[in-house]
Amino acid sequence: NNYISMLPYLDETKKDTPLSLIFEAIVAKNNNLNNQVDVKIAKLRSELPEDILANILYFNSLNSNLNIKEYAQNAQIHFKNLKLDYRSVFGGPSIAREFYVNLMHIAGLLNLERQKFKELINVSGAKDEGILQTLAYLDIFAQQYEEAYALYNSLIDDYGAKDTKTLFLAAVAAVGANNPNSAIALLQLSKLTDKNNKESKAALGMLYQEVKNYEAAISQYKTLPNNFKSEFFTFDINNN
Repeated sequence: NNYISMLPYLDETKKDTPLSLIFEAIVAKNNNLNNQVDVKIAKLRSELPEDILANILYFNSLNSNLNIKEYAQNAQIHFKNLKLDYRSVFGGPSIAREFYVNLMHIAGLLNLERQKFKELINVSGAKDEGILQTLAYLDIFAQQYEEAYALYNSLIDDYGAKDTKTLFLAAVAAVGANNPNSAIALLQLSKLTDKNNKESKAALGMLYQEVKNYEAAISQYKTLPNNFKSEFFTFDINNN
């Protein structure tokens, strides 16, 4: 309700900076000024032509009204040969990594991007935590679970990455790599690290249910809101 009070900010004379442009885009978006949103995002991209987040926002401003097939085709064309600075992905907040990987998944460019990160590691010899986090996350969406599981183990053991998100994603990779016992242990650690991690609770419930430990499963499900839907896990009911 306070976004209307911010409208005068759009008319103020000021120097365009990436921060001011993104703030103006947020104000315009929340006041349904979509044309101004597009203008601000286009300026942001011209200020940061190789920034991944700026390019994703710019692409979405041009293609958000398309159906998923057309959106994916245009994303493939737009990003396939685009020169990008990956530092905002592996050196910035996890949300940048997630936006980037999700879009590459939709565009069908996961394996191409995985190869870029592998070459970056091989050529530079750099094994920065952010690079490994990005490659492991790409591996999950590319269903390369064994590789993802190995990378997350390295992140946890060698880099001390024991935040709730890393532990949860390691569990996702463990499930895909058919290591359910490791997955349960990782999910329990993830939940201990952050008691509000709904994804960890849902995944634990499903794994307990799979081994017919229904009491433990119910105890996890009870803590979840009724409308919760996991981003990573589903289950099928076998009626046989």
